Amino acid sequence: MAISKVAAAASLTTLALVEGLRASMVHIQHRKLASQAGWMTSNEKKEAEPAKLATEKLATIQNAAANLNMRLPASTSGVHFNVTDAPAWLRPLFDDATRPAGKRILMREWEDIHWRQRSGWRGVDLIHDPQGQGVQVLAYFWDSKVNVLTGITRFGPAAESHRGLCHGGSMTSLMDDLCGHITFFHGPSPWCGATVQVDCTLAKPVKVGDVLKLSGTIDRVEGKKVFISATLSAEDGTVHATMSGLSISPVVMSNINDAVDNREWLAHPDVILDSGWLLP
Repeated sequence: MAISKVAAAASLTTLALVEGLRASMVHIQHRKLASQAGWMTSNEKKEAEPAKLATEKLATIQNAAANLNMRLPASTSGVHFNVTDAPAWLRPLFDDATRPAGKRILMREWEDIHWRQRSGWRGVDLIHDPQGQGVQVLAYFWDSKVNVLTGITRFGPAAESHRGLCHGGSMTSLMDDLCGHITFFHGPSPWCGATVQVDCTLAKPVKVGDVLKLSGTIDRVEGKKVFISATLSAEDGTVHATMSGLSISPVVMSNINDAVDNREWLAHPDVILDSGWLLP
């Protein structure tokens, strides 16, 4: 009704303009709801951030990959999400001195969207899209001493199901992501493993806008089978979901067999980088 009145008042009667108005109003309303949920703060910052700064961050990581002795502190290394973007209770994860959760992981397809596009990916990552509005892993940290993977996660408005609450599948998707990626970091290269089973217990609903901690560990390895458990929890210790999963590693995920598909981990002193950072 409101759209028709706007169109009539402006004497704009074409279907294209009406549809354009409708799309604009839906977009504005979506942004309003997202803002009320407190979820868009970081993305709003990124939209205002000069493109030059993002380019400089990418250049810094590329230089660090090319010169592995260059220091690249975890707290300032991400292109899209860093310590100042995290809630206070999760900021200690970025502490370069104590590294309570291990090293920050910087896979190039997460950080460099243009490289992702020209390297053969056809879309955005379901979980690691920096501008995603569903469920996201904003940062991963890997502690190789205890085989624990820790993630900072955010549940956006596109993950909503019941009013104000997120779909249970968004939690399950997070667990699937962790189950696969933990085998990558435990193994010799990106995409060297694959999730084959995820058994989730959804204990408590997650609200739109929540930022939670995801923590997973490798319980045991039997041949190619990697057994994993994980927990999704809040600042006050509330457990929202638990997972018992199984991944297979090594496994061949692609038959392309190019430099992107044959990446390996680089021995950087401060962060975990893949050799994709050395590619054009």
